[in-house]
Amino acid sequence: MQSPERRQAIIVLDFGSQYSRLITRRVRECHVYSELVPATTTLAQLQQNPHLDIKGFILSGGPSSVYDEQAPSCDPAILQSGLPILGICYGMQLLAQQLGGHVAYASGKREYGPATIEVLSSTAKDEQNFRIFEGIAISPAQTEHLDLPRSETPLRLSAWMSHGDSI
Repeated sequence: MQSPERRQAIIVLDFGSQYSRLITRRVRECHVYSELVPATTTLAQLQQNPHLDIKGFILSGGPSSVYDEQAPSCDPAILQSGLPILGICYGMQLLAQQLGGHVAYASGKREYGPATIEVLSSTAKDEQNFRIFEGIAISPAQTEHLDLPRSETPLRLSAWMSHGDSI
């Protein structure tokens, strides 16, 4: 019996964002198969699916702060998998915290509006993973600094922010 063909996939971990399904659909509209799974799904569980060839992860946003007592997390094996990971809102906070960055409490008010994200890179491995940003239009607007353990000249990307905590 032949083994079924494996489909390259991006896995979207759902941390409760109202946009998780939209994110998954947008990835598919880019002609890349994606699956939405609960944030509690382990890497081992995902690897048991013989039809998936996982190529990366997206960690969705959600209503929590990484400092909440019951803050959701994900399987550490996903973060250690060596696969590209994109964090959106809460997902980015979780990545920053888990990888040694700093997430600051909100100053008592939420912020909404345009912001510039600085993507920093300093190692050959980072340069390989930097490809996720190829083809994205760069706009030098206001700057929202990311306190991540990297240095070098940043790539600046325009984004819409809607958050209470900052990285």
